[in-house]
Amino acid sequence: MTDHAHPSARRIGVFAASSDAIDPVYRQAAQALGAAIGRQGLTLVYGGGNIGLMGICARAVREYGGRVVGVIPRRLADLDLAWKEADELIFTADLRDRKAKLETLSDGFIALPGGPGTLDELFEVLALKQLGYLDKPVVLLNADGFFDPLLAFLGQKLVHIRDTQSVPELGRLREWCRQHQVGSILALPVSTTESHFGVLCLFHRQLFAFSPSTVTTLEQLATDLALLLSKIESFQKVEHCRKKFLHIQQSLQVLAQASREFTAILEFKSEQVAWLHLSPSCAQLLEIPEERLWNLPSNVFSMLADR
Repeated sequence: MTDHAHPSARRIGVFAASSDAIDPVYRQAAQALGAAIGRQGLTLVYGGGNIGLMGICARAVREYGGRVVGVIPRRLADLDLAWKEADELIFTADLRDRKAKLETLSDGFIALPGGPGTLDELFEVLALKQLGYLDKPVVLLNADGFFDPLLAFLGQKLVHIRDTQSVPELGRLREWCRQHQVGSILALPVSTTESHFGVLCLFHRQLFAFSPSTVTTLEQLATDLALLLSKIESFQKVEHCRKKFLHIQQSLQVLAQASREFTAILEFKSEQVAWLHLSPSCAQLLEIPEERLWNLPSNVFSMLADR
């Protein structure tokens, strides 16, 4: 191992797709990750496969000087799916044993794009961290936004810490809670399917202060607040369009005084401005086919005035 490798993260557990039917951009991400692990002189601990992002990442680690440890169920190895050039191959009884071995051998975890197997491995370590059984970093390599839907889903979930002193992951926050006598925390997302406005945070001195019925009531409050903010946001958009429409009307009035030859009728509908009529002289001047008249930009009369 090189001197610049981080002493607390010598073995990097990587979860990744085992299929070759995957987008090239994800292949590039796996190659880059493997190269970075190899250059740092670290050890890759992974599912032991020889295809898909698994195989790409493992080969890159070896190519750039790192070490590779594969952990694979004996049944999959018998199907010739193991990468036999790994520095070490560990055979397990089944997938459950493989996950347990990966979790034990790794100092931290990185998830590349993948399918159900990758997500299964990822959610297991996330659940173990949440429950305090695991204290190792977990990273998502969000290549080309692959994990965006997952992150959006996780961001919509409430966080309910019933006992602030029993969760190791809180770190410094746990000490802050002790100093300020905070026993329970409830954080509720103020969100709709289209927008995320923020988080409603509630603190209580007592442990287990927020009962299930209270949480349900507060969730409804956060939902109502999000809907209200969404309506305000929509009104602001409408107001912006209304001002733009008035500006166009004023421009038309000025142009009408300068020349009555170029005329049009506008209609304001559903936050949009639509052209209902355009005089033939306008079309002739611009030499625009009739079927394209309705796609003219709102500044067309300014262009005409300049001509």
